[in-house]
Amino acid sequence: MASLYSNRTLAGNIALVVFLAFLVTITLGMVPTASAADLDFDSSLEWQGTSADGPGAVIQDKDDDWQASEATVETNRSADEVTFTIQVLTSADFENIFFQIVKDGTVINTVYYDDTGIQSAVYNDVYGTVYSVYQLVYDWVYDSGLDVDNDYTLYVYSDDVQIASITLDLEEPPPEGGGGGGGGGTTAPSTETTAETETTAEGDLQAGGTQTATVTSEGEASVTLAVDSAAVEEQITSSQVEQVVFSVPSEVTTTEGVLAVTQAAVQVPADTIAKVFEAGKPAVVKLAGVELKLPPAAFDLTAMKDQGVQLSFNVSKVAEGTVPSPGAATYKIAGEVYSIEIRAEQDGIDKGGISSMSKPITLSLPYDPAKVSSGSALGIFRLTDGVWEPLGGTVDPVTHMVSVTRSSLSTYTVMSVPAAFSDTTGHWAEDSIKELVVLGALAGYPDGTFRPDSQITRAEFAKVLVEAFKLSADAGKIFADTADHWAKDYIATAAACGVVKGYSDTQFGPDDLITREQMAVMVVRAAGLETSNGIAFTDNSQISGWAAEAVAVASANGIITGYSDGTFKPKADASRAEAATVVIRALQK
Repeated sequence: MASLYSNRTLAGNIALVVFLAFLVTITLGMVPTASAADLDFDSSLEWQGTSADGPGAVIQDKDDDWQASEATVETNRSADEVTFTIQVLTSADFENIFFQIVKDGTVINTVYYDDTGIQSAVYNDVYGTVYSVYQLVYDWVYDSGLDVDNDYTLYVYSDDVQIASITLDLEEPPPEGGGGGGGGGTTAPSTETTAETETTAEGDLQAGGTQTATVTSEGEASVTLAVDSAAVEEQITSSQVEQVVFSVPSEVTTTEGVLAVTQAAVQVPADTIAKVFEAGKPAVVKLAGVELKLPPAAFDLTAMKDQGVQLSFNVSKVAEGTVPSPGAATYKIAGEVYSIEIRAEQDGIDKGGISSMSKPITLSLPYDPAKVSSGSALGIFRLTDGVWEPLGGTVDPVTHMVSVTRSSLSTYTVMSVPAAFSDTTGHWAEDSIKELVVLGALAGYPDGTFRPDSQITRAEFAKVLVEAFKLSADAGKIFADTADHWAKDYIATAAACGVVKGYSDTQFGPDDLITREQMAVMVVRAAGLETSNGIAFTDNSQISGWAAEAVAVASANGIITGYSDGTFKPKADASRAEAATVVIRALQK
């Protein structure tokens, strides 16, 4: 892989000296991220390597001194992230530099210039036109924590040549100072720290403030972050700030040690959130592993402005034994159960919760990969009236998060659902099929197959839409040929919601195979998508007049695509795999 990098073209001229800041920021921004201007070149440094033709590197230790062969660097307090800075002297192109992190002779990570782990790359000219400063922000995070008892080795390469080998001695930061002695009370002391407000290299504003951690009787932590609103409001108008992040970590260090956070809250004035929205920025709230991304105008704050209203974003972990078991014996809870709410307070009086959103927010929950069995799919489930309701979700296997969009908040968890079929492994629609299985909208056959390339009927597709889009209606049309059909209720619901229509007032054709143009019409109606200019297929003239607009909308939104020869094939029968794919794509719109 390294050889590929040696042949890449760098956009722009690279000067002789390149600074690489290899930074990892802790969750609450307790360690300020260095900007390009903060990195000072020291021409007196003794570099590894013999000459400019054999360049080398140095690393800054915890005391801000530069070391050529070994440096002591500190982790954050939860020992799962580390921050350090490297200066690299090389005449090679910037993109030809890469790193390896090695522990006990085993490479645990290789990091390239455009690796997905690199959060940003920033460069500015310094000292006229001779030198350039390069800053790479890379997340070095392990769920299980870093091993501070063993050394790591950082190897720096350029053009496939090792230019430096630096030993990293990791150690935990000094313990926070505890309070003085006291009586024999049973209330555990709280720990308060103040986080600076900063702008990260990604263009995110890390909203700091005062963090208070109180130890519970179970030896866990309840943490509240009171946001520094003045600092936030001062910076949100910057064009460099893309979103504002309010965060509480999943673990904190108190006088009792490193404790898991079971209750987390971010307290911020409604006026501050309003100003974030007015600036056109999303607000991202990270609470003990849970993430809420609120788009501008996610909820109406008009009545709260200038009223001294405080908003509290709250997350509480719910003991698994206190909630109903998954509906099916094969379903397994694959993470924590979280109760999530947003409440308003005025003059110390609770004014109630914000029960619904004007615009959907993105909810992301963590899951434990150790609780996910092979062949299973993951999805978020909501607890409603004592029953777990599947919501589906997009899985990120790197961050171990599952995300869905929501218009209200409740109690949620991630569940693992068996979704292994003997004939879908490696199939182009495998991921979409798994997502629909999690939603309970589509199932396999008793013999363990899914038959992705088999056709699907109009009745079956109507059922998929009703289940996937959670359609409901008190009553719907019963066609003459659906009165005794197994899908009668699904078809009636779809008809009542305006998703399906029959061939006539009496005929629906439930067992007819659904065509691609029929599928386009139904899914566009279910998703509520509006008219848009679509793709000009070579066989547009073969698309029925009643389906032309829906095909255009579906193609414009990337829900249904054509074939490699430029055709749409409107009259062709749709397959189960195609049905799964278009429904998942429509759900994501």
